[in-house]
Amino acid sequence: MIPLTIFPQARRDGGRASNENLRNRVDELERTQRRLEHTVRGLAREMEASVGCLCPRCDEAYMIQTDGVMYCPACRNRTSI
Repeated sequence: MIPLTIFPQARRDGGRASNENLRNRVDELERTQRRLEHTVRGLAREMEASVGCLCPRCDEAYMIQTDGVMYCPACRNRTSI
């Protein structure tokens, strides 16, 4: 019988260490995303604008709404509202 001590820790724990690391990374990314969303919404308020829906043309950014116009900062799509 082969003793378990010759196998690396990641193999003995069934991958739990890497799963925990991945979970921590995802949690940190979600916290960062929330911070950025709050910051962008705050900036929009300061500029008397608001953040709208995803751009229907490129789906790469949220539309910025101001003065009766929706504008996509990614593809520059403009739509009157």
